[in-house]
Amino acid sequence: HIPWPAHVPAEFVGPLSEIVRSLLRADVLGFHTHEYARRFLEFVWQYLPEFAVDGQNMLIRRVDLPGDDFSRRRGGTCLLYTSD
Repeated sequence: HIPWPAHVPAEFVGPLSEIVRSLLRADVLGFHTHEYARRFLEFVWQYLPEFAVDGQNMLIRRVDLPGDDFSRRRGGTCLLYTSD
């Protein structure tokens, strides 16, 4: 288990964005702490405009984009939870 970083250097944003997009295909993602989940939400909000972030409910939803079938295939919503 790896804590989600508070700051991502610019040279890692692209590769990390691809990893995050893959993770967001899951229905649920678990984090050890609320802080790690919050940092993950902030990363998605800042770098992945194709997703809508609902920090209060710990949800990330894929925004329908023309020519993209992600939402139709998976429902497009991922719930985050923490163990603390």
